[in-house]
Amino acid sequence: MTDDVASWLLLGTAVLSAIWIGLAIWTLRVAQRHGGGTGRWFLYGMLLGPIGVLLSYRMVRACPSCNAIVLRDVRICPSCNKDVPRLQPGENAEDYLKTYRKTW
Repeated sequence: MTDDVASWLLLGTAVLSAIWIGLAIWTLRVAQRHGGGTGRWFLYGMLLGPIGVLLSYRMVRACPSCNAIVLRDVRICPSCNKDVPRLQPGENAEDYLKTYRKTW
């Protein structure tokens, strides 16, 4: 009987791990489509799971040149290759932390 329980626990762990890795890959693919870096967004997906997927869809905005959807921290639009200006806190009053981008 304990072998049955152990095998079910092992199977459940394998299924949940596969789902979690799938969510991380989904987060990575969405971020890549919107011009984001690969390593950081895969890490977000691995650590946060479904919340990482939600973040990858929520932290986007339109490129001012071509209106393509890009991540908020992207410096160059992946579709038109033009500079994307940084949002000012007044332009996004509901959450100013999303506008942070390293300038160095």
